[in-house]
Amino acid sequence: MKKILIPILIIISSFVSTQQKIYQEKDFITFIKNLGAAKAIEFYREFKKINPDSILFNRKTINNLGWETAAKGDIDEAIKLFELNILAYPDHYDSWDSYAEAILIRGGNDYIEIAIKNFEKSLELNPGNNNAVQRLTVLKNYREYEYMITMRDVVK
Repeated sequence: MKKILIPILIIISSFVSTQQKIYQEKDFITFIKNLGAAKAIEFYREFKKINPDSILFNRKTINNLGWETAAKGDIDEAIKLFELNILAYPDHYDSWDSYAEAILIRGGNDYIEIAIKNFEKSLELNPGNNNAVQRLTVLKNYREYEYMITMRDVVK
């Protein structure tokens, strides 16, 4: 059923004027909650091929859903939601900022470098983004003095 749903939604959307919202935002949120962010990204890519000028969802809605998802403990799903926001709104600083924050929460291999790269993109888009400035200062210093932090923790 899941494999059938995406093509059907895309076919239906092709009959609607590109000047309109194809679906109600709440329907897309339901789609995300039922099938997950990875399927939503897949759907969004196909949707934009057919409807390049249409808006499927509000940036703030997906950003909030991402943070709600993270608060429930599913940081990987939240990261996928922030990736969806970057795909839809690549020129908005907050999409990059939220993605970087979520990467920091998750941790893992090269997470500091990934976060730095995304905070830098956020700052490039909005030089007034104080959160990115503060995070970059801390992260770049952490990276340079990482061994000192480890030593401090061992001394305790």
